[in-house]
Amino acid sequence: MKNKYFVFSDIHGEYISLVDTLSKAGFEPDNPKHILICIGDGFDRGPDSRAIYELFVNCPRHIYVRGNHDNMLQEALEKGMDGEYVLFNILHNGLKATLDSFCGNDGKSFMNNTSVKDLEKEIAAVRTMNPGLLKWLQTRPLYYETKHFIFVHAGLDPNEPNWQNTSENFMLWDIEHSHEPIPSTTKIVIIGHHHAFRVRNNALNAGIQPRHKLERNITYFGNKDEHAPVQIKNKIAIDGCVNYTHKPNILVFEDEPLDERTTTTVNQDCAGIVFDIPTFATYDTFATIRATFTSTGIHM
Repeated sequence: MKNKYFVFSDIHGEYISLVDTLSKAGFEPDNPKHILICIGDGFDRGPDSRAIYELFVNCPRHIYVRGNHDNMLQEALEKGMDGEYVLFNILHNGLKATLDSFCGNDGKSFMNNTSVKDLEKEIAAVRTMNPGLLKWLQTRPLYYETKHFIFVHAGLDPNEPNWQNTSENFMLWDIEHSHEPIPSTTKIVIIGHHHAFRVRNNALNAGIQPRHKLERNITYFGNKDEHAPVQIKNKIAIDGCVNYTHKPNILVFEDEPLDERTTTTVNQDCAGIVFDIPTFATYDTFATIRATFTSTGIHM
């Protein structure tokens, strides 16, 4: 039996933009056939990473595929400031905004902290205040499949005869091959990570002509300019550069799941995990987000 999938990537803490576009796309949280698929990178840079997390934890029908920024947050929670790239990610990749967001009210007291000691305290506060977060990050899959689609953050190796043998590093980080189709599958491969306009430009520079329109059974909501999704043979790149455009690209289509179980639980790898998500009623920004969420007709 077919489900209707609402697919997006690289939201990077832009919660209000996501909720607004989901509402325009017709997502109904109480509809058992409506499934959210995020192709990674819900966090960093934008102001509301924790609201993104809470959205997925409270949505019973979703798939969240791992992205490179999800790995960054996981490393910080596992290793603290001893993590090899944690300080770099705090200074240059938007991880500080994520830590502040996950601290809720207390995040205000951490906003200007830049010493390693203070950052270690903030990471510890995130762990304490969000006890289910690390386990949730650790159990995100690298890819997800339906009958006719594959969803992966950065892409699949076009030179690998069996796409399932693509390395984890490639699935999370590759940009060099983002414009290349995947000959080892007849399915449509949907990716995020590399901005759609860059994928389009790289294809043209390589002499590959992108399609003028997406597959006929796919509609999308979001950007209508250079940041719109782009299809190159059996690959669709959807990263709409949301921290700049404030418009995520959301693909909407129907397809059949490979495994019915994945449409009825938050994530089959997380079955039995109790997520303790406290509500920060006094967190002004979060209260505003909740009001916006409710006003769109989407309720958690």
